Amino acid sequence: MVFQSDRSAGMRVVRVFTKDSGDSAIEIRKVPMTGAERPMSETFGCDSIFFRETPEGHVQDFHNAPRRQLIFLTSGILELEASDGHRTLCLPGDLIFAED
Repeated sequence: MVFQSDRSAGMRVVRVFTKDSGDSAIEIRKVPMTGAERPMSETFGCDSIFFRETPEGHVQDFHNAPRRQLIFLTSGILELEASDGHRTLCLPGDLIFAED
């Protein structure tokens, strides 16, 4: 089975955030891109960066992000689950913006 993410309207960002109720939620956003041959976004600032690899099959209990972080998924498939049980599949090329 091959999964592909739709990039037609920009780069897909899966945002994980905390609602006013204190529960986590997931929403899908797009980073606007311009240019036909090599689309790109506007420039964003960054204070720090780190890299991490996660082994295949890794399962983690519910938790809040330790800091606001932008995760670039380069391979594999990641499933996120919100407090209400809503699940979202993240695919290579997706960005996960964790700010919960």
